[in-house]
Amino acid sequence: MNDNILSSVKKLCNVAEDDSSFDQDLIIHINTALMTVMQEWHGMDKAFRIEDGTETWDDILGEDVNYEGLKDLIGLKVRLLFDPPTNSSLVQSINDQIKDIEWRLYFWKDLERIDSKS
Repeated sequence: MNDNILSSVKKLCNVAEDDSSFDQDLIIHINTALMTVMQEWHGMDKAFRIEDGTETWDDILGEDVNYEGLKDLIGLKVRLLFDPPTNSSLVQSINDQIKDIEWRLYFWKDLERIDSKS
């Protein structure tokens, strides 16, 4: 599996990996999604952004498999920014998925905080 952030988000947005015509747009949207996650979820230890599209999920997550949902979360947020569906039911479904993943990531991080205080 490709661990490159830009490549995996392209796949989730139905953009061919070898098509670089949308890379700058996607990078901007990925950075917006990352900023939102960092502010809302508080799961990130430091700020992170994509600059040239070579960054990997390991650069963000390291070896921590507890936060694999971050990949879907970023992909779904970028999809809504980059190519939002015209069907309102589909938009609502994506927003529901986003809220569910955000809640689960936050809950997991909160459990880590509680465990670290014990």
